[in-house]
Amino acid sequence: MTPGTRIKELRAAALMTQKALAQKLGISPSAVGMYEQGRRQPDPETVLKLCRLFETTADWLLFGAGGRRGEEPPTDLAVLLADWRGELLGLSGRLYHKTAQGRRLLLTRSDLDRLWQAVAVAAEITLRPKEGR
Repeated sequence: MTPGTRIKELRAAALMTQKALAQKLGISPSAVGMYEQGRRQPDPETVLKLCRLFETTADWLLFGAGGRRGEEPPTDLAVLLADWRGELLGLSGRLYHKTAQGRRLLLTRSDLDRLWQAVAVAAEITLRPKEGR
């Protein structure tokens, strides 16, 4: 299941239209539609608003990890990263990088691989047991 599918599921369960959700989030209805279709990813601020509105976690909304309301134990990090990599690579050809000059450059598969590697390294460093604790 993709983040867009989860957003659509939450919206439908709340009996909301795309227009009503867009108003609550302060975005356009077409942006909601693009999220649900997987053609665009919500920015971090919108993810936070969605999580608060639907009382869910960002882990579940973005990656399907844990329970919708955080009631399930967390997924093994390796599994979570592998799932996220699959979703990330599935967006190949649809993600952009905005330059300092405002140009949008398409991220290549190599760029996405490097992004995933950076996240994996950051997770490893962050979760490594600290000496002396």
